[in-house]
Amino acid sequence: MGIADWIFIDGTMDNAIQSYRDECWDPDSGAEARAADARASALADLGESVSQAGRDQITEWPSGIGSAWELPEPGEPHKVTLNVAQWALVVSELEDSAVVDDQIGEPADAARVRRIAARIRQQLAKQGLVSVPSVRPNDQGR
Repeated sequence: MGIADWIFIDGTMDNAIQSYRDECWDPDSGAEARAADARASALADLGESVSQAGRDQITEWPSGIGSAWELPEPGEPHKVTLNVAQWALVVSELEDSAVVDDQIGEPADAARVRRIAARIRQQLAKQGLVSVPSVRPNDQGR
């Protein structure tokens, strides 16, 4: 996977993490709301583990405030190893991001994000995982 692709994945994970953390602040204290908060918190934690894995495994990844401008060259390939649940969340969030990109009039970004998700699916299929499992309540095990 190239750095440019990982930048899209990392940004998508950042957005997802924030959305899931926002869901955890629901003031409703009913049992159903607490269960939803726990799911959102678990998904945020999973998203954070994806981002951290990228930072840990891409040794050239910048650290510290203001270092985002020091990213490695976009074409440099890097192998990032994640578990099945992490890859499932990545694919799901990328596919949702593509839908949003289409809705806001960014078809080039939508196409790119779909290509990244498709490449991940292909790599998982090569490893014997034909269907990416569902990690979110609204996913149907795509």
